[in-house]
Amino acid sequence: MPFSMLDEWYFNMRFRDEAVVDILSAIALESTMKRRNDPRSGNDAVRKLVADGVPQVVAWGYERPGGGRGFGYMGGHFHKNWQNDNARNLVLNAIE
Repeated sequence: MPFSMLDEWYFNMRFRDEAVVDILSAIALESTMKRRNDPRSGNDAVRKLVADGVPQVVAWGYERPGGGRGFGYMGGHFHKNWQNDNARNLVLNAIE
């Protein structure tokens, strides 16, 4: 189910293993690039991804070959986002 909220995430995540499953991705608004270029707040490559509307992975899962599972999520930077039922349920379901 699509939902929206204001949060922070990292662009162009790369995973070492192809077994990583994209659980949630997001498309950044152009307004997120209203800042100067520097190593931590945007650069030409990131600006192109945003301009092109490339979805960015913000939550992922992984099942280890020897057993066990992992979950990663870049959200939760802003406390008020835990009031968002969709985001909260995503994390609770992953834990469960």
